[in-house]
Amino acid sequence: MNTLNSPPVLPPEPLSLGEHMQRCAHESGALHRLRCAVEAIDAFLAPRFVTTMALTLVVLVGATLAVTL
Repeated sequence: MNTLNSPPVLPPEPLSLGEHMQRCAHESGALHRLRCAVEAIDAFLAPRFVTTMALTLVVLVGATLAVTL
């Protein structure tokens, strides 16, 4: 394959890319929606990792104390 003589590769049209993404999402069904939800949760929690861990620890300690008292 000679890249000097090959025609330039153009990016796909935005409309056809959107159609492709919709078709892929539809074919993936529930797993695609689940993956999107998990990615959204991860995008929200990742920058707040230390705070998330601290709140988790507080909740676990509080639950443990509530059970033992």
